[in-house]
Amino acid sequence: MKLHSTITYSFMVAGHSKFSPDRFFGLLKLKLRNSGVDNLEDLAQVVRNSTTNNYNIPQLVIENNQRKYYFYFSQDNIGHAIIKSSIDGAEQKINLIQYNQSLPTIDHSLY
Repeated sequence: MKLHSTITYSFMVAGHSKFSPDRFFGLLKLKLRNSGVDNLEDLAQVVRNSTTNNYNIPQLVIENNQRKYYFYFSQDNIGHAIIKSSIDGAEQKINLIQYNQSLPTIDHSLY
């Protein structure tokens, strides 16, 4: 419908989730809402700052640094995406169209 010319889609780091033993999770959630988090270290700093007596202590574990969490789509590159594992990381362009497939034609006169 041509409402957007670009889209950026970001995922939280794998394994970051809420679990019942964490009684200070609510404080972290409040702090996270008002914080800018662009990478794992930013998230760890928010965790450190979420309680006054160091109740929330981040444990950074990176199992696979090849995972991609940032996706950029543009109308100028239909059928492709730019992927990155961090907001300021190296960009990689990937093809989203399957082998021997083509994009469907769109009747732009409908918009």
